[in-house]
Amino acid sequence: MSPQDDMLPDFVLRDAGAQTHVEVYGMNGVPAYETRKEEKRALQLARGIPAVEWEVDREPLAHVQIPPPGDARAT
Repeated sequence: MSPQDDMLPDFVLRDAGAQTHVEVYGMNGVPAYETRKEEKRALQLARGIPAVEWEVDREPLAHVQIPPPGDARAT
């Protein structure tokens, strides 16, 4: 296991300049899930990891903003 395994994002965009985590949240309202969601957000913020989030029961996929491709060599 690497030190980053404590996050395990759903996906990682590797072509967006900086590697960007993609989180798909589908169990909103479940207390343990909400706690883990906040833990992941705090880790991403502390580590400077950009993230894209989609809360499937709260917003349509069309509202999710995916960063444009960037120079993957910069990561």
